[in-house]
Amino acid sequence: MIGVKPAVAHQTLVAGSPLLLCIGTGTDDAAAWLAAGQALERVLLTAASEGMTASYLNQPIEAASLRERLRAALNLDAVPQLLIGVGRGGAVRHSSRRPLAEVVS
Repeated sequence: MIGVKPAVAHQTLVAGSPLLLCIGTGTDDAAAWLAAGQALERVLLTAASEGMTASYLNQPIEAASLRERLRAALNLDAVPQLLIGVGRGGAVRHSSRRPLAEVVS
């Protein structure tokens, strides 16, 4: 989706995601950000163990007006910290790796 405006790319991603997940916290401070990151870690590891992948939808979180609209649309009493789409993607090849001897001495 290179060259596509972010809002259009996000709309396409949302339409194709079987599951949208919003992680929210009671406050919006460093401790809450850490807790959101820890929750995200658990979600991503669990999803990966089930063969799923995730895509981040950052714009609604980074723009204050959109963040508030997201909170209202989801009827949250929490502060939205992360919005991700979760689903199963097609198989992809692993990227090529250099031999270990080339990177470790």
